[in-house]
Amino acid sequence: MKSSLAALALSTSILGFSAATVLAQDMPPPVPPSGGDLATVPSIDEIHMREQRDGMRINNALASGDMSANEAHRVMEELANIRTQEAELGHRDGPDLNPTDRQFINDRLNQLGQSIHWIRVRNEDRW
Repeated sequence: MKSSLAALALSTSILGFSAATVLAQDMPPPVPPSGGDLATVPSIDEIHMREQRDGMRINNALASGDMSANEAHRVMEELANIRTQEAELGHRDGPDLNPTDRQFINDRLNQLGQSIHWIRVRNEDRW
């Protein structure tokens, strides 16, 4: 097997092709995206529900002692920043936002949710 790959590499280098190019031709071409990705982008109402839920998660974590006041302040500021950015995008693109903007806001909410989870889990481990 090694000798045949070496022979292929040598012959293709003589002809001006790389072995990777020749080997890649045996594989089928990648399937282009079908546009189904837009179906997974949350609606603006789903984004608003996530923002409310994350705000409640922060308040509950603060009340239960899973999050310090400083930690709660930091993640609440991030949530406020996300909401501000959403409003700015809404002024630019319309109140329902376009799918790209909604996905961007959703990604930021995912990061915020991970931060909230990490803070709560870390604080549970500390006790």
